[in-house]
Amino acid sequence: MDAMLVTLAEKLGRSLGEVAHNERWGNLSAPLTNWTGRDFVEYVRRLRRATRDEHLGLGTSPCRLGTSDFMIELGARTVTLGDALDCWSRFMALTTSSVALTVEIQDVSAALTIHQAASLNDPEFALSDWLMIVLHKLPQFLLRCELPLQRAEFTHSMQGQYSDYTIMFGSECLFNLAKSRLIFNRSMLHKPIIATVAEARELIANKRGYFSRPVGIATTWSQSVKSILLSEMRHCGPLSSLEQIADSFEICGQTLRRRLRDEGTSYRKLKQDVRHEIALNVLAQKDATVAEASYAAGFADATALTRALKTTRGISSQQLREQVGQWKQPRFGQLADVC
Repeated sequence: MDAMLVTLAEKLGRSLGEVAHNERWGNLSAPLTNWTGRDFVEYVRRLRRATRDEHLGLGTSPCRLGTSDFMIELGARTVTLGDALDCWSRFMALTTSSVALTVEIQDVSAALTIHQAASLNDPEFALSDWLMIVLHKLPQFLLRCELPLQRAEFTHSMQGQYSDYTIMFGSECLFNLAKSRLIFNRSMLHKPIIATVAEARELIANKRGYFSRPVGIATTWSQSVKSILLSEMRHCGPLSSLEQIADSFEICGQTLRRRLRDEGTSYRKLKQDVRHEIALNVLAQKDATVAEASYAAGFADATALTRALKTTRGISSQQLREQVGQWKQPRFGQLADVC
């Protein structure tokens, strides 16, 4: 099971105590690291039934059982992703006062924001993390393609390894911010819903438990290129040029460049994102140095990383390191009130 789900299951166990302990029987009595994604979904289902609450008793007020299932079918009845998100936000406003959704447009980006009322029942932000995961994966089911994120933002501190988050969301992740948000290219809002109502009902009846490695959905060009660059960098190999990657897809460089542009990105931007993500992964490790992060990210020395960060992020490598250090510090009053 994905490491982030293991951490999330541990948080649910601590927050729900005896209720969580009583629901871990059968396959779920095994160590968490032996669970599958389907096991985790079954665990959530049992906790919902035991608490009689779609939000597992973690919110400031209960949410009626079956709400999530209805949202899946509701999404399949819409035309575009933007329509689905709008319907979900309106529906949640009618069914619960503890969580709200809004979509904000920012130039070429869209931000799906989760507003969660501060709850003493959820000291470790388990509900917030679960909603972030669901609201990233469910649109992918409806679209039958990946929803590539520009970044994921969390109101709480970094809990676990930084790589646990990047593997789950496939993007840069930031912590201790004012809002929990999924930020993506606004063009995705116009993507048509492909999943049918029958398929939505099948998913409700037989939840598949796919998370960081979705099955049966198309991969965007940007995600395909990013995966190649990440693999090459992690193996300390030379990075393929755009033309070389295009050739591996049996298309020309101009075509790949155009398809990346249609998705709101470029080869240069993806290469910058990959290097930044690798550097963050290293700096998130205890006692890691800027020099180690620079080398892992494919730079000759620490000054090269600093120059790149100054150009792309407006910060130095030392400032990035300090930022990562702050992510690990608990921050009080993190959950914003529901708007």
